[in-house]
Amino acid sequence: MSDWDGNSKAVFSTLGSSTHSNYDRADKDFYATDLNAFKYLVEDGGVTLSSKVLEPCAGNGHLSEQIKRYGYNVISKDIIQRDYPLDSTWDFLEQNEKWDGDIVLNPPYNKAKEFIEKSLDMIRDGDKVYAFLKLTFLESKSRRPLFDTKQLKTVYVSSSRLSCVKNGNFNNKEFKTSAVCYCWYEFVKGYEDNPIIKWIN
Repeated sequence: MSDWDGNSKAVFSTLGSSTHSNYDRADKDFYATDLNAFKYLVEDGGVTLSSKVLEPCAGNGHLSEQIKRYGYNVISKDIIQRDYPLDSTWDFLEQNEKWDGDIVLNPPYNKAKEFIEKSLDMIRDGDKVYAFLKLTFLESKSRRPLFDTKQLKTVYVSSSRLSCVKNGNFNNKEFKTSAVCYCWYEFVKGYEDNPIIKWIN
């Protein structure tokens, strides 16, 4: 085994920290969802959704298309039009409308807390939000108030590596060997117990 010859920046890059990356961030923090991420949530996690699902930051439609394969009616929106036919464009964080159903999203990481809070505000008691995020999302004092609401029900940890790909380019080799652990976070509006951990993939 060779001696470690990296530096502190290499440590943070290996851990997937957005502020210590060797690469420029994606346009509008757009990192497309692994093409099997939703499959593992459903088939390994045993998750079922309401008949109508909102994907509020659909990007190039990678997650929306995965959800559709399981027979769900998906409404896909984003702040800008990319290479995918959206139902409409919007600034999700500026919305005041309510949503009758579940929400599934891979939010921009630098605003993930705000996206989850907005999602929970939009849905009815008992409805769910599934967010695809790094395991390290559990850290930081700034996100602690979100978890203190007790609405996080389940963390589905991927035991094999999944990836988010910058600007939706799955031919980009930059993230093929990513050391980042991704999870699905299940929030249930009105849930008031402690969260549990399950493993998928």
